[in-house]
Amino acid sequence: MKKIIPLCLLTLTLIACSSAPKAPESKPAAEQPAASTPATPAAQAQPVDSPLEALGKQLAQACTGGAKDLCNASDQVSAFLNKTEASSSSAASFNCAKAATAVEKAICTSKPLSSLDAILAKLYKVASKNPAAKTEQKAWMASRDACTDAECVATQYAERLLQLGSR
Repeated sequence: MKKIIPLCLLTLTLIACSSAPKAPESKPAAEQPAASTPATPAAQAQPVDSPLEALGKQLAQACTGGAKDLCNASDQVSAFLNKTEASSSSAASFNCAKAATAVEKAICTSKPLSSLDAILAKLYKVASKNPAAKTEQKAWMASRDACTDAECVATQYAERLLQLGSR
């Protein structure tokens, strides 16, 4: 037997979970017909961004905030998410003929990932003047290399670009 939520409780739930103005007063629950399929608050919620979409938005905000190095990175994340061609012809920062790991091969076969790698290499070149940056980069590369899919790799790049771009 299905549990039926009284309409008054459903109304209170929807009011609490939405930004809608106060609902009009309703009849007592006993006088109202039972709802056969009550709406859930989750159906009213806004879609949640994936971690990569959220990072892409942060990159775009950093770009508009003056971090021009991150403007192209934002475009590459967008290209990756939309499965379109990268907006620049950047190549990976390493020799793809010598790609050894699955992640390196994924970078070489994806123009957006390849472009993100090239952008990160430029930012890292500046950041590497700080001795701590080399240790951070090695730890980041280990984290990146633990990825098992391209979205994870793109997420790792976006996070690292935000870290390096904020210095």
